[in-house]
Amino acid sequence: MTKTHKFTKRLPLLSLVLAGSLVSGCISVLPEPNQPQALVRLPVENIRGASTPLLTNVVVHTPDAMGAIAGVEIAASENQRIRYINNVVWADTPANLFQAAVVDALTASSGDGQAVPVQVGARGDYDLRLSLLDLTVDSIRNEAVCEIRLVMTRAGDKAIITSHILRTTQAIDRNGSMERAETLAHAIRSAAELTADFVAENAIPYDLEAEREAHRIKRRLQRERAQKEVDKDTSPVMPRDKPSDLPPEFKMETDV
Repeated sequence: MTKTHKFTKRLPLLSLVLAGSLVSGCISVLPEPNQPQALVRLPVENIRGASTPLLTNVVVHTPDAMGAIAGVEIAASENQRIRYINNVVWADTPANLFQAAVVDALTASSGDGQAVPVQVGARGDYDLRLSLLDLTVDSIRNEAVCEIRLVMTRAGDKAIITSHILRTTQAIDRNGSMERAETLAHAIRSAAELTADFVAENAIPYDLEAEREAHRIKRRLQRERAQKEVDKDTSPVMPRDKPSDLPPEFKMETDV
């Protein structure tokens, strides 16, 4: 009885050892993930600044990105299907790459304004919010596509100033993985330069306190005009002298 009791206590430990061996064996036979042969960065050297001066300070937010274009993999589309280009990936997420390219383009612009990424924590006159809508290689049309939604708001009152959907394309000359990825990188750079144009054109200096004071004065004048109209409508009307129906000679005698 004693030997049987000791053996049954060792069974759970033996089962765990065997299970661990089986699990480790299963893990060892899984295929290793493919390592990319190249990391693709954006060609931001000598990036073009905005075509008009940047006159205010702008905070550039990190773009929203979803689905296949959210990660570092480079997506290609073909007849509603998405697949990733082999052997190459982005050096960073496309959202971070595009945000940095927009800041670089605005920094290269003339004018007294400045542009900073939202991660810095600084406060500007305007906020630029971005959404990546398309960032793929179109295998059917053989072109790289970059489509961005731009929304500009004033930091002072959060009012939306303007919004725009920007789309750039670049023709692909060769179908190699690296060539397609580099063409898409150039399309992103072009979109960043056009985004800088959009921001500089719409980032107009403003004085929020002066605007609020002007609005208060306008409303006060409107109330005063409305009150004058009410007073005019409710004021008593003095009766006029009724003309006499008597002949002139009778009127003269009466006056005498």
